[in-house]
Amino acid sequence: MEKNIQIKALNKDGIEEFKVFVKNRINGNTDISIDDIILNNDYVEETPFKEIDREKKFKDRYDLAEYLYRILVNDYSDNRSKYGRENVDEYGKSVGLWSWFSLVYFEQLYDPNNKKLKDPVHFIFTPYDGQRWYRHSVHTAFYLVHDFPKIARVLISTDVSVHGGLIESVLSRDFIMKSDVAMQLVNEIYSDPKTGSYKAKSSNRVPADKTKWLTKSGKANEMGHGGIERFTKIFQRLKLTHHMQSLDSDTALNLMGDEFKK
Repeated sequence: MEKNIQIKALNKDGIEEFKVFVKNRINGNTDISIDDIILNNDYVEETPFKEIDREKKFKDRYDLAEYLYRILVNDYSDNRSKYGRENVDEYGKSVGLWSWFSLVYFEQLYDPNNKKLKDPVHFIFTPYDGQRWYRHSVHTAFYLVHDFPKIARVLISTDVSVHGGLIESVLSRDFIMKSDVAMQLVNEIYSDPKTGSYKAKSSNRVPADKTKWLTKSGKANEMGHGGIERFTKIFQRLKLTHHMQSLDSDTALNLMGDEFKK
């Protein structure tokens, strides 16, 4: 088969077949192949978009998103109501398109050793699920490059098969996503100034076990300090006493505390 293929969308039957495919692969069953679905006209429908290279390899999710952005950008704006997150139909064109992308590149996106990828929402787009839509491996990366180009790299510079704690913490909280100063701070604090990629330990979390919040000497355990989980909690707390959106990033950073200046 030629490596360049026309961009399609899964129809209702195709979406259901892809759900079976994902479930089988998670369970170690490879009876259904990718070609069984994308080459079957009963499972796909035409789109207004161009071709993609189905054999292209990506170094990270940002690379994947930039590639799709270059191909889709000229036609996506005119078709966003159908093919974007705005279309919340469970079997709509939006679900069909982004699920098709994740099927085409499934072998890169799925790591059987990554337990966090056992949830099908990483591959089957769910814009109708307000709680988990952002976990999709392809749409979310494209959405960030398209809508948040200045901060996209730090959030999706992980391996193409890794969702990442930083993106989980940011996109799951509307009060962060809808705040310009919060998004700017995330970029300033957690991106490497040389590469724009996220810094190591950016997603470190405070121990869930409260017995570990103190060291043996009785001092506060600083595990997770300066990490994204602490950032979201402190930013939300400051919103109760300050109009954070009216502040510049330097003033907001001073309010956040020294742990975020390291």
